[in-house]
Amino acid sequence: MGDKKVKHVYGFDSSALEKAAQAAKYLDSSPNAKEAFLITQKKEDTKQLERKENLKQLEINHTRIAAEEARRTKEHELDMAKRRAEYQVQLELERDEKKFEKQQMMMEETRKREEDSVLRQESMRRQTIDFEYKKKAELKERMINYQMQKRLENQAKAQEFQKNLIKLQGAERRENIRTTLSTLFQYLGSGAQSFFSSPKLMTKTATFIAGSITAILLARAGINIMSAAMLSRFGKPVLIKETSKISTDKLLKLPFLLGQRAYARVKQKSTKDLMKGIILKPELEAQIRAISYAVLNRKKHYAPYRNFLFYGPPGTGKTLFAKRLALKSGMDYAVMSGADISPLGPAAIHELHSLFNWANKTGNGIILFIDEADAFLRKRRGDQPLSENLRNAINAFLYRTGSQSDKFMLVLATNTPEQLDDAILDRVDELVLFEKPGLQERIDMLYHYLLLYCNPPKTTYEKLKFLWKHPKSLYTGRKLIGMEGVDDKVIERMAKRAEGFSGRELVKMVVAWHDAAFAQESPVLTPEVMEKILDRLREMHGVKQTWGEKESELLLKLQSPELVAAMQGNKTSSKAEDADVSKTGENTVAH
Repeated sequence: MGDKKVKHVYGFDSSALEKAAQAAKYLDSSPNAKEAFLITQKKEDTKQLERKENLKQLEINHTRIAAEEARRTKEHELDMAKRRAEYQVQLELERDEKKFEKQQMMMEETRKREEDSVLRQESMRRQTIDFEYKKKAELKERMINYQMQKRLENQAKAQEFQKNLIKLQGAERRENIRTTLSTLFQYLGSGAQSFFSSPKLMTKTATFIAGSITAILLARAGINIMSAAMLSRFGKPVLIKETSKISTDKLLKLPFLLGQRAYARVKQKSTKDLMKGIILKPELEAQIRAISYAVLNRKKHYAPYRNFLFYGPPGTGKTLFAKRLALKSGMDYAVMSGADISPLGPAAIHELHSLFNWANKTGNGIILFIDEADAFLRKRRGDQPLSENLRNAINAFLYRTGSQSDKFMLVLATNTPEQLDDAILDRVDELVLFEKPGLQERIDMLYHYLLLYCNPPKTTYEKLKFLWKHPKSLYTGRKLIGMEGVDDKVIERMAKRAEGFSGRELVKMVVAWHDAAFAQESPVLTPEVMEKILDRLREMHGVKQTWGEKESELLLKLQSPELVAAMQGNKTSSKAEDADVSKTGENTVAH
């Protein structure tokens, strides 16, 4: 009751203060009162420090929050400014677009107005041109009609005048003719009367006429004889493409040709010079030397010339050997092509006889070389019929070569000897096969032509010989080619890679090397240049071989028995060939 009264009096509970006072007394009386006070003070200090830290942290947070609020406010202001700027730009773009659309509409209206104006002007111009054209056409038509009318009137007047003039001229001409004939008949009558009345005058007149006719006939015969002699001596038949015989186109070279022929006669006792520059297989070379010896010493043997057939692939030296044989033996040579006979038609017989007559009038003898003989002297009996003109030409040829001659030597050259007529083969005394060169021959040929074309002259004799052969080099300044790195191994490798090449192809290859070297800055032939040219030539050689194989397949198809039988069934029976060749030859000679 006492406690409640105290509380009621003061308005709060004082028991806590009392307990605190008791505790203070206890502490004061306690020996650890000082340490307890210090501990309490430190705790109070710690609380004060924590309170200060909290205050600082609150200030920092407040500052951070204020900065964040300021940043957000700034960003908001920037965003608002950006939106205002974009809105302003959008408004300006819309205004520009509306303005541009207005301008476009105005320009379109202006263009339409201009186009309408141009169309109206063009329409007016066309109407004006049409009007002018019509007026001009009407005026021109009037002028043409007027000119035609005047021309017709003038022509009528001229025709009338011409008729009158022709009538007058005709009457005058008839009168002149009548007068002339009357006078002529009078003179003829008086002359005939005086001529027939004088026997001496008749005798003199007859003698003069007979003498004049005789002189004219003798002069014509003499001219024919002289022209025939000149043609036989200096002329050249139509069939001859090339000849060493002196003709009208070689008169300026006459001294040189005579000297060359005299030198050949001096050297004709030896066959060494004959085979110089001709590289063949040993077996073929031995056969050629035997033929050369027989030809060179024919005059000693008093024997007629023999006929030869040179056959083999093209470019193997058939024509070269025939020319060299003629030159070294002192004989002339003449080259003709068998393909030139067929185009002559009926005139081929006459030209063949002219050719053999010309050959028979050669004093030193002549080698008649017929290239591509299979184009002319084909089999007369076979699957492919010959024309009548070509058959007669073959008969004429057989007639003129029926017996061996001491005036000319016949040399036939062909790539396909199996196509020759049996009678032609019967006239051949010896067959000579010219094959493509082997490895050793190719090596020798490359050595020979490289020294000839790609090796500059070194000695004084070689230089003089070069100047004699090429006198223009004195003032043209011709460059000479050299070789670097071209040794025996290189040449042997080139020869191996050139397998299948003919002699002509090898010569062309060396000439191509020569030209390729000259295309460089310094004219020097190197193995690299040689390899490059050889690769290209091998490629072209393969293409040519492919062509040849295709042609062979085509010929085999054309010569198949089924196709030949079908062609013979559709053809009419041809005329029988002449049995007696000599009679046909005599008839052609008469012709």
